[in-house]
Amino acid sequence: MSNWKRIFGDFMDGRQGRRASRELFEQQQMAIEVLFEADLTYLRETFAGAPETLQSESFPDYPGAVWMGNLGVEAFCVMQDVEVQQFPVYVNLVVAGRERVGPRQFVRDGSIHAFLSGVDRYSGKQVNLLTNDVELVRSVSAAGFNPPPPWLTWYELGSLIYNLQGDAQYWYENVWDRYWESLSLADQDAFIDGRRSSAHAYLSEAEWVEWIDAIRTRDARYRQRLKDEYLKAGGDEVGT
Repeated sequence: MSNWKRIFGDFMDGRQGRRASRELFEQQQMAIEVLFEADLTYLRETFAGAPETLQSESFPDYPGAVWMGNLGVEAFCVMQDVEVQQFPVYVNLVVAGRERVGPRQFVRDGSIHAFLSGVDRYSGKQVNLLTNDVELVRSVSAAGFNPPPPWLTWYELGSLIYNLQGDAQYWYENVWDRYWESLSLADQDAFIDGRRSSAHAYLSEAEWVEWIDAIRTRDARYRQRLKDEYLKAGGDEVGT
C-alpha cells in the first residue's frame, strides 16, 4: 500500500506531471483503485455526466483539490494528512446527509458521490477524498485539519532538521511545509501557543524553543520577519 500512496501522492502534488507516460498513467490508475477499492471503470461510470463547469471550480490552495479528468474520472480528489483525533471529525463531514452504498462510497441526491479512504501514516492519518460534491470539498478545506506536528511525528530525530533524508525529508517537504506555509504568520503563532502546554509534558523549555526555531525558520516569511525586527531594533547600526 505504501508504494501506491507515494505514487498517488506524487501525482496529487503535481510533481510527476512533467513525466507523463503510459507507464505513469498505469501507476496512477492502480493507485486510485487501491486507495478507493474500486476499479477505474466503476469510478468513471459513477462520476459520469458531471457538468463541464464543475472542473473550473476553484478551491483554497490547501489542502487543494485535483481534477481527475486525466484518468477519465469527473471528480476532484483531496489528499490530506490529519491528526488521528481529527479523523473522526473528517469522516463525519463526509457521511453527514449521505447514504453508504459501499465500503468507501457515500451518495446523496442520487448523483452526488464521495469515496473516502483513510490510512495510517507518520503518526497521523492520510485521508483521501474523491468526490463531485463541491460544497464538501469546501467544507473539508474550511475545517482547518492539520497533520501531526513535527515534534510528535519525528520526535526521535530531534529538532536538527536541516539535513533530512528519506521519509523525513519527504514528509517535511510534501506534508508539513504545505500545511505550515498555508497559514499566516499570525495563525502559526496561534498554532504554537495552542500546543505549548501539551508539548511540555515531554519536552523541556529549551527543547521546545529549539523545535519551534527549527520549524519556523523553514518559512521564508518568518525569516523575513526576524530580519525586519532585527533592523527595527537597530541591528543595522550594530552590524556597521
